[in-house]
This record gives sequence, structure tokens and C-alpha cells, in this order.
Amino acid sequence: MDPHKKDADLLCKVLVEFVEKLIQSVLRVRGVYPDAMFEECIYLGAECWVARHGLLSAYVEEQVGNVMPLVRKGTVDRIVVVVMKDGVAVECVGLDIAVHVLTAPLDRSILSDCLASFLHKLKYLNTVVPPHDPDLTWTFEAHSPVESPSLTSPHWVPTSRDAKPGAGAALYPIRSTAAHATIASLPLSLQLFIESY
Repeated sequence: MDPHKKDADLLCKVLVEFVEKLIQSVLRVRGVYPDAMFEECIYLGAECWVARHGLLSAYVEEQVGNVMPLVRKGTVDRIVVVVMKDGVAVECVGLDIAVHVLTAPLDRSILSDCLASFLHKLKYLNTVVPPHDPDLTWTFEAHSPVESPSLTSPHWVPTSRDAKPGAGAALYPIRSTAAHATIASLPLSLQLFIESY
């Protein structure tokens, strides 16, 4: 049996929880739903938000649960929350994500600190890109680096990573694991960004 299987399973479990918190926090911070729909919580030592509404929370959990096995296999390498106004994308908040093979025991404290630092940065999204007027909607996208037979089902709609709604798009990196040597020892790569159209 693989000595790192337990750590690999733990990493995937924590990543699922992290991505769920990340998406719900983005929806609150960017004003897609009213603040009253969320409650503040502490996850991995960082403040974040979770939906009070059971249907929203369940929807996010279902979407993340469906996509994370594909992230683990390398079939999906980008998760995106697309924010729309009147059916037109006005911005997206994305997370580039890659899970690598564990070759050493997982350092749980470094993992917790790393993921908490991403959640902490979400508080400052509105200083990078001003929030939009109310009446926003959103959708969730998972992007694949290559066409994959596992993504050819009624549940997956192909999108183009290169498609831009307008010529004035601006990309703002928010946080990356590549910038820190201690985080670089983790078996994953993350890059959080916001793209405004």
C-alpha cells in the first residue's frame, strides 16, 4: 500500500472544503448575493463566509464534489466563478490548481497556512476591482487543459479558456503558491486571480 495514500486523501478532503469556502466567499465579497445570506466562519484560521441558504450551500458542494476528482486526475486545472450582469460576464474569479504526487509526508501546518492565506486575500478583492451594481448572477466553470472523454457528458459544457467577452479585460493575480519556498514544498500549485471585463 502507498505510504502517502492517507495524506493524499486528506489533501483532497481539505481541498474540497477549501474550494467550497473560496467560492462562497467570492459570492459574498463580490456582492452576487446580499451579505445577509452568509455567515462568517473561521476555516484553517482564516475568516471566510459560508452560505446560510441550504440550497446555495448544497449547490456549491455538489459542483465542487463533481469537479475535484477531475482536478486530482489532472483533467481539470482551473476552477472559475463567472460573475454576470444581465447575462453578460463582467468578471471571473479563478483558481488555477494542480495536485502533484506526494513524495513525502504532508506538512499539515504548511498546508493550512497556505490555504488560509488565499482565503485571507479574498477580503481585498474589492480594493483590486471595485464591486459591480446589484442584480448579479453567476455560474461555475471547470476548465480542462485538453479535451477529455470524461468531460463529454450532458453535465459538462465545453468553454474556451481563451474566449474574452471584450477587448478591455484586465487580469489581476491575487495569490500564488509559487512565490513562497515553504509553500513550494506542498504537493499542489495554486494561483488565484480576478479578471475584469
